[in-house]
Amino acid sequence: MMTKEEYQKTLIRMWDSLRGDACKGDSNCNGVKCTICPLKPICRKENIFLDIYDVIEFVEKWAKEHPAKTNREVFMEAMQEKFGDALDLDILNGMLDEQGCNLINGECHSSGSCKTCDQSKFWDKEYQEVK
Repeated sequence: MMTKEEYQKTLIRMWDSLRGDACKGDSNCNGVKCTICPLKPICRKENIFLDIYDVIEFVEKWAKEHPAKTNREVFMEAMQEKFGDALDLDILNGMLDEQGCNLINGECHSSGSCKTCDQSKFWDKEYQEVK
C-alpha cells in the first residue's frame, strides 16, 4: 500500500501525463479534460469522488502500470534518439555506473561497494523534470 506522500506524488504524475504545461504539478485535476481522465468512471464532478478507496486503488494500479522513469532511462532514451544504432548501450550503461566515482589513482575512497555508493545512485533515482 502507498504512503500518503507516494499517493499524492503519483496522482500528480498521472494528471501531469494528461495535461498541458500550464497546470503541471497541480495536486488536482486542473487542465485535464474529463473526457480523457482515467478516473472519470468514479468521479462525480470536478474531482469529487464517490468513493475515495476506489481512487486510491486506481492510483496504485496506475502506478504499477506506469512506473516513474529514472535519470538513467531518460538519459539513455535521449542518447539513443540522438545517436541511434551507433550507440552501444551496454558500454554507456557501464560508464554511467562509474560516473561521479570517488576513484583516485584506481583506489576507492568511499566505504562500501560501487552498488552502495551514494554518488552512483543518481542514475537510479526518479527523474525530476526541470521547470
